[in-house]
Amino acid sequence: MHLSTSLNGGAGRAAYRIHESLLASNIDSQILTLSGPNEATKSSSVKIVERTTLERLKSRTNVAFQRQLMQKGEELVTPISVSLITRLYEEIDKFDVINLHNLYNLISLEEIARCYGSTKKVVITLHDQRFLTGGCHYTLDCTNFLDRNCIDCPQVKEFFKRTIEQSFQRSQLAYKEFSNLTFVAPSSWLLDRARRARLNSNANFFLIRNPISKDFFTQRAPARTSKQLVFAFISMELWNPYKGLDILISALLLIKDSSWFADKKFIFIGEGKIEGLPEYVKFEQLVIHDDSLLASTLSSVDVVIVPSKQDNFPNVVPESLLSGCDLITSNAGGVAELSSPFSHKVFPSGDIKSLSDSILAYRPNLSMCNSRITQARDFFSTSRIAEAYRNVYES
Repeated sequence: MHLSTSLNGGAGRAAYRIHESLLASNIDSQILTLSGPNEATKSSSVKIVERTTLERLKSRTNVAFQRQLMQKGEELVTPISVSLITRLYEEIDKFDVINLHNLYNLISLEEIARCYGSTKKVVITLHDQRFLTGGCHYTLDCTNFLDRNCIDCPQVKEFFKRTIEQSFQRSQLAYKEFSNLTFVAPSSWLLDRARRARLNSNANFFLIRNPISKDFFTQRAPARTSKQLVFAFISMELWNPYKGLDILISALLLIKDSSWFADKKFIFIGEGKIEGLPEYVKFEQLVIHDDSLLASTLSSVDVVIVPSKQDNFPNVVPESLLSGCDLITSNAGGVAELSSPFSHKVFPSGDIKSLSDSILAYRPNLSMCNSRITQARDFFSTSRIAEAYRNVYES
């Protein structure tokens, strides 16, 4: 049984793809969620948790309160949540294993521990650092979650620092109640932080990459016939504070020779208004929610730029690799460990000049395209990932 607040967004898509890969390998799997795209929620194996009008209002109020009053900046902090545990007992009781993905406004870790900590195997798939902290989803340069119990959280206003500490303390007590707990992370970077957090002395830890939609596994010759170089930046929310669009725009502004842009095009895929680009930069913005359409679009892209400030396993990296695109990525979090094996350019996270130089120096290498696609298909094999999860569940 998978529990995921939503099947939208990077974490939600990853949760659904894990579920799909399990079903394809004849492993019984079901998801409880609050929302998701139509193609997911119409599946009989996806159960939408119905909420009352009051519960929906409480959830929206939580989101608005924490974003507008508690957070110091744009970075997401979610220590306060609504729990719908009483709606979930009947479905959860049918399964031997509970796989947690994200729980915000769905259920609490403390209730999972209290109800199932000693009776069921619990697997936590980490999509960010939220399960390791008192509220933030990425700690950036902060290490308080490792050695200071999230005291003096730098991401919230002074009045709410105690709220983060209390949330962290509740989580620490909950983790002690699990008798059969496993953490899975798609990047070594995040798995290492889970180990160092010492959440449960008997917990097991596994590195398993996230599966990618089958739409990206269709072998095809890239449709790059134009002399125009096409660069792309992809984020469901373009101005997500972790994804680094501001870094990319600043890097482009460092390129003073407007003639360099004459045979270049930039595609921005995601929601939000593009601002700050010089008028001589040719760009197109697309909003794509369909995997097959994204795969088709990437087949005409030369290089995807991933300037993340912090990230775990951005889906855009394997999706780009499987589409035969080159990559220019930051070394933030788990990003570099995904792109480095394929000999793509990696620059120091936040280094605007280095990114600008990498863009200027980029030259396509079409001779490597097909071999990289083959390598990526093996690296992100869906059946292998499903088998790895089966072994975790059965261990």
